[in-house]
Amino acid sequence: MIEKLFKKDIHRNIEGVIKADNLTDEAIFQEVDEYVITNDLNKKFDDFFAEYSSSIGKDTQNVGVWISGHFGSGKSHLLKILSYILTNERKHSDLIGELFVEKIDPDDFELKSNIEKALKAPSETILFNIDQKSDIGSKAQDDAILSVFMKVFNELRGYYPKFGYIAKFESDLDKRGKFEAFKSKFKELSGESWESGRETIFLESDNLAKAISSVDDISEVSASDLIDKYESNYTLSIEEFANDVKEYIRTKDKDFRLVFCVDEVGQYIGDNTKLMLNLQTIIETLATVCGGQAWVIVTSQATVGTLVNASSQMQNDFSKIMGRFKVKLNLTSENANEVIQKRLLEKRIQQKKI
Repeated sequence: MIEKLFKKDIHRNIEGVIKADNLTDEAIFQEVDEYVITNDLNKKFDDFFAEYSSSIGKDTQNVGVWISGHFGSGKSHLLKILSYILTNERKHSDLIGELFVEKIDPDDFELKSNIEKALKAPSETILFNIDQKSDIGSKAQDDAILSVFMKVFNELRGYYPKFGYIAKFESDLDKRGKFEAFKSKFKELSGESWESGRETIFLESDNLAKAISSVDDISEVSASDLIDKYESNYTLSIEEFANDVKEYIRTKDKDFRLVFCVDEVGQYIGDNTKLMLNLQTIIETLATVCGGQAWVIVTSQATVGTLVNASSQMQNDFSKIMGRFKVKLNLTSENANEVIQKRLLEKRIQQKKI
């Protein structure tokens, strides 16, 4: 009798901690369907979608969004919801963005209008936890953040995310219209797909050379040396990354946007100003090269200005960095009771007996 009082099935699974990689259709639909928009969150959505929608079709430099808040404040959840809304994929016969619009107060015409305008611009989002995607030990490198951005971008395009030089090799084949032919030839020779074979590429060196030789019409000796040259000559730069993103955007519809949704970037950076400057330069270059069509939304347990000690001389560096994040959404845990009341304890409408 008690379970019949509640509006939602009390036996359904509810994630205790929001994770950036929990992306099943069922989980996405449930998260959006049950997402509670408190008064405080309503203001955050207002701030974000006002900026995002107003810049569609414009060459804007304001492509950075910083979501901050203590553990349990809902910052990772907000990041995921924004990524779902912007992508607006169909789950369980519902378009996720339109499902979310139905949750907005009907009298809040401005927010509804801004979200609806945003949904008209086709978007793809890359949602990831930066620490999970980072290679062990790479955090000590000055370009560690760039390496992760390139890794997830390669993954989006279907290129090998683990080694950049292999992804570069695949990308170059793709640009010349030979990638599919190469994959077909490799499978014919090795009996397994290229996606599987590249995991043990050094064990497949003979088949790899033969496949390259076939599609590029070069000798097997030259083909055998090719991957070694890619490995020895491979370099990664922010400018090249931004140009690759621009080239990818060009293959999409007008007003298309690619949005990098990066969870826990503040924790990853810590007090390492070189990593923070790496992030700043990535955002600045994406804004300049991609003309406002590539956005970066990050979460952090600290606001931008408090990542380093207030008395530190490094504050001068961070004043510039803060300018890269025009939209700053600081969340609190004050609305936890409201969320629990609406998401977990909402009751069915009881019919009075006459």
